[in-house]
Amino acid sequence: MSDTRKRSSIWLQFKDNGNNKAECVHCKMKITLRAGSTTNLHRHMRTVHPTVQLEERGQASTPSTDPGVSHPQKTATAAASTGFPTHAVPMNLIDMSNC
Repeated sequence: MSDTRKRSSIWLQFKDNGNNKAECVHCKMKITLRAGSTTNLHRHMRTVHPTVQLEERGQASTPSTDPGVSHPQKTATAAASTGFPTHAVPMNLIDMSNC
């Protein structure tokens, strides 16, 4: 996959090792790519590094410097609203006020 253009911002978090493998820049874990799909890369970030904020549509890929923003709280809230299994997120981090 190393000879194709990377369009997903998830590649800011991984190094392409070729042979359908990518290495996480945070923990050095090697992730297998299936048919060029980045699903496994997203899953790794969501489950192993939930506090790392990923770039979405031109947003910065680094955590906000706003002191009022709790990144684990934002992640848990987003996880609850997107159907991410809540058993993987401590219940005290899930904001249920919007339900």
